[in-house]
Amino acid sequence: MEARYEIDRSKGIVLAIMAGECTLDVRKAIWTEYSQDPDVDGLNILIDMRDCAYTLSPDEVREERRHMAQFSKLDGRKIAIIVGRDLQYGMNRLAASVLEGPDVEARPFRDYDEALDWVLS
Repeated sequence: MEARYEIDRSKGIVLAIMAGECTLDVRKAIWTEYSQDPDVDGLNILIDMRDCAYTLSPDEVREERRHMAQFSKLDGRKIAIIVGRDLQYGMNRLAASVLEGPDVEARPFRDYDEALDWVLS
């Protein structure tokens, strides 16, 4: 399992990379770490989940959103979620719809370059 993020200052984004068993606990842990990092303020987020072997259930998607809701660092952000499988795409469409609000815009993608173009626009 891999879950980490890095800040790409040249592009002005946070790149989160997850691989292996991307369980709810793993995802909550990376959001908690992200929320405590003052260097991510104001940056859009690109999440690469193409190598994840685990797909959250609808209930887990809602739980992840409740966990993320406590972090104001998402206000005004674009979040691009890149996936590798159809089931992941469907679940992340649900996640994006649950995540989106007046201050957050989220979308799943299958193509890295398309996701990057969108999050930078």
